[in-house]
Amino acid sequence: MATYAELYTLQSDAALLQRVTSALNISAVTIFEESTATIGHDRRVLFAKEITRAPLGDNIQISMLKFLLGKFNAMTVANIQASTDAQIQTAVDAAINLFATGF
Repeated sequence: MATYAELYTLQSDAALLQRVTSALNISAVTIFEESTATIGHDRRVLFAKEITRAPLGDNIQISMLKFLLGKFNAMTVANIQASTDAQIQTAVDAAINLFATGF
């Protein structure tokens, strides 16, 4: 299990931030292509637009990385850094509605 200090340090892990940013972009495309009948679609589209317009290192990306680290808190640092793209994508997808609706 990663310590709080280690989780804090991982917030500045460039490789993790890049992977979270890529996962966010994939989620945004999925939102743009989803049915307009999807619950919360209007808010989700607005959030997807924010994602695609955000510069690299934007607060959206950093906030999602922090969320992911909280979600993965029971893992070791090595396991967090070695998490698969699918694991990261699943965690980001699970958080999209929370972020889109403003918690």
